[in-house]
Amino acid sequence: MLRTALQSFGRSLRPISRQAATRAEAQADTTSANAVLKLSLATPYETIFSNQTVHMVVVPGGSGNFGILANHVPTVAELHPGVVSVIETEGQGQEKKFFVPAGFAVVNAKSELTISAVEAIPIADLDKDAAQQALTEYQAKVNATSNELEKARAQVGADVSQAIVNATS
Repeated sequence: MLRTALQSFGRSLRPISRQAATRAEAQADTTSANAVLKLSLATPYETIFSNQTVHMVVVPGGSGNFGILANHVPTVAELHPGVVSVIETEGQGQEKKFFVPAGFAVVNAKSELTISAVEAIPIADLDKDAAQQALTEYQAKVNATSNELEKARAQVGADVSQAIVNATS
């Protein structure tokens, strides 16, 4: 009975998978070796990049940092506290780095990357000593409280503070 249900389910997915394959083939026909990556990076308070051509962007995803170039597979990724690195021109070392505590990165089939972040702070504007002090305070709160909500808030503060310390090292 389970086998019959699985076979039936598999048959129902075939038209969907054929549609996806057709879309992927059509997209492959429109991409080229000369494609460029367009970046938009914004916070609720400012737009840092608006549809700007860049060579590569490295983002802090949930499974670790990953790089995005032109023709990257369409992706939606949750950003974890860390550094977004923007390499504007290939081989010339022009790299801009921003600390983001949270957000999302969306890459579409047209090689457009949109990053929406809670904050995006240039690395040069971060204070490592203040972050280290905040980390110590948050870790003490995590260890001292028995209230689960307060513990969770303190853990988020500790995670962000640790990421800032790492970003400034």
